[in-house]
Amino acid sequence: MKGFLPNMETARKESSFIDVVKAFAILSVASAHCAPVPETASAAARFCGRLLESFGSFGVPVFLGLAGYLFCASLERQPWKELVKRKAVSLVIPWLFCGTLVYLYVVLRKGGLGIGSYLKFLLGGGSFLYYMSMLILCYVIYGFLRRSRLCVAVAFALSVSSFLLTVTGGLGRLGIGLNPYLNVANWLGYFLTGAWLYSCGEEKLRFLPRFLRKTWACFAVAVAGTVGIVAAGGGVVGYWSLPFLLAEPCAAAAVFGLALRLSSREDLPCRASIQYCLLYLGRRSFTLYLIHMPFAGVTANLLNRADLWWAVPFRPFLALGAAAALYECAARISRLVRMERTYGILTGRRERG
Repeated sequence: MKGFLPNMETARKESSFIDVVKAFAILSVASAHCAPVPETASAAARFCGRLLESFGSFGVPVFLGLAGYLFCASLERQPWKELVKRKAVSLVIPWLFCGTLVYLYVVLRKGGLGIGSYLKFLLGGGSFLYYMSMLILCYVIYGFLRRSRLCVAVAFALSVSSFLLTVTGGLGRLGIGLNPYLNVANWLGYFLTGAWLYSCGEEKLRFLPRFLRKTWACFAVAVAGTVGIVAAGGGVVGYWSLPFLLAEPCAAAAVFGLALRLSSREDLPCRASIQYCLLYLGRRSFTLYLIHMPFAGVTANLLNRADLWWAVPFRPFLALGAAAALYECAARISRLVRMERTYGILTGRRERG
C-alpha cells in the first residue's frame, strides 16, 4: 500500500496495525450494546453504564474510515467491476446469513415475525445492522465520485453539513425527519476521510505516524475527560451530541497512535499476549460485528441481575469472548464435515485485515 504509514516496513506489519485498530473498534461497538443498566441500579453502576455507552460511539466511525482507506488500496490492485463482485461475496452474503440468524433469535425472544420486520431489521431500521447498509452505500457513492476531486470535496462538505444539522437539530427544524442512523450523509464523511488519507501517500503525511505514536496518551486523556465529565452530569457522548465533535477525533487519534505503538517493535508489558488477542479480534472483527448482538444482550441481562458496578467495564470483553468461542466451535465442526470454505463465506471470515 502507498498509504500514509511510511514507517510500516512490510505489508504484514501494516496489516497488523490495521487489525489492531479494528480490534479497538469492535470493542467499542460491543461496549455500546453491553451498556444498558437499569435505573434501579446503584449510582456507580449507572455511571459506568454511561461511560460504556459513550465509549461505544467511537467504533463505527473508525470502521468507516478504515473502509475508505482499504477501498482505495483495493482499487489500485483490481478494476472497479471486479471489486464490486468481490464485495458482493465478502460483505453481502455474511450480512444476509448472520443477520437472518440474529433476526430469528430476536423473534424467538420477542416475537414479531414478518417479511416487513425482517427487511427492516436487515437494513438497520432499529437494529445494529444499519452499519452494513451505510457501508455499502459509501462504497457505491465513492465508486461513482472517485474520479472527480471536486465531487468528492462537495460530498464531504455535504456530509459534514448533514452531521452538524443532525447534532444541532437543524434537520428536524427543516421538516426532514430522517433516521440519523440511516442517513448516509451522516456517515460518508468518515469514509471519505479514510480515502483521503490513503490518497495523500507517504510524502504529505510523513509526520503523522510519529506524531500519533508520541501523543496518543494525550488524546486518550482528552477523550476520557470529556466522557467522564458528560457521564458525571448524567449524559452520554452519543453520535448526535455536541461533545462527540471533540471526542471522536481525539478517540480516533488515540486509537491509531496506540495501534502504531502496539504493532511496533517496542517492548511493552505482556506485549505478545496483548497483540495476539488484539490481532484475533481485528481479523475476526467483521464476523464478530455480525454475530455479537445476542451475546451483548445476554451479558448485560445476566450482569444486571446483581448490582456489580465494577463488572460493567468488562462486559464487552465477555460478550466478544463468548461470541468468538461459539464461532471457533462452529468453525471446528465445519472442518470436520469438510464445509470450512462454505462456513468462511457465510460468516465473512478474513485471515488478514
